[in-house]
Amino acid sequence: MINFKEYYRVIVEGGNVFTVDPTVRIQLAYIKPTVDMLSNIINIKNLDNCLLGSTGKRESSGDLDIAIDSRKYTKDEITNLLIKWCEDPERNFVPKYYIARAGDSKSWLRASGDQLHFRTPIVGLDGQFVQTDFMFVQDIKWAKFVLANDEASPYNGKHRGVILSTLAKNINCKWSGLKGITNRTSGAVVEGSNPDRVAQILLGDKNAKKGNLKTIPNILSFLYKKYNDVEVVLNILVAARQIILKDGLDIATLLPQQKLKAKVEND
Repeated sequence: MINFKEYYRVIVEGGNVFTVDPTVRIQLAYIKPTVDMLSNIINIKNLDNCLLGSTGKRESSGDLDIAIDSRKYTKDEITNLLIKWCEDPERNFVPKYYIARAGDSKSWLRASGDQLHFRTPIVGLDGQFVQTDFMFVQDIKWAKFVLANDEASPYNGKHRGVILSTLAKNINCKWSGLKGITNRTSGAVVEGSNPDRVAQILLGDKNAKKGNLKTIPNILSFLYKKYNDVEVVLNILVAARQIILKDGLDIATLLPQQKLKAKVEND
């Protein structure tokens, strides 16, 4: 299971493991053909439906984050298929070795935890490569919900995660990566499979849906409609607001400004 540190790395992008032969960002126009190529290599159809984080949602991505159903495919199986493709005599970039050795960052494949990293040729750009991170998860739909990064710049998925963590802390729980909501004391999973139930628990409303947690504006909009008071909303998210302020961003500006201004003037 992916840990919280890896969870944040995915939603904000980064973590290039190929430091000797660096990879590059991939422009949006090249993502689908490159992912289609990967789909053919590892024999998994519709791989473009398994993209995580912000991959394919912005003009460019630092890497390709792709979920693989660990109940159907093992890391060894995918590794062997990638090696077989690399070893094809038609490839003009065949490396001397494929799997990373200790302290080695020049290989084409690296494994770490539940992830497999592949130095991937970008289709349509000769000599250009992007890092692909295959993430082995038990539930792809759940992973896409948890690792969503649909935020409009300058916000990103990390900031959404901070807000979800604050909402969980308010009810004596934790937001724990792909585990979902866990009890802060016992660590037991409260909800880790149903996004709608997650929304209902974190937002404290039986009518909440997963879409209400999709982005920071969605979360703020739901809370404001529920309480009709910007001060109440900001009090609920005070811990998250302070953390996000360290990045020079204030979520208060995403609330109705006429209401916020009135609150300030009356203080």
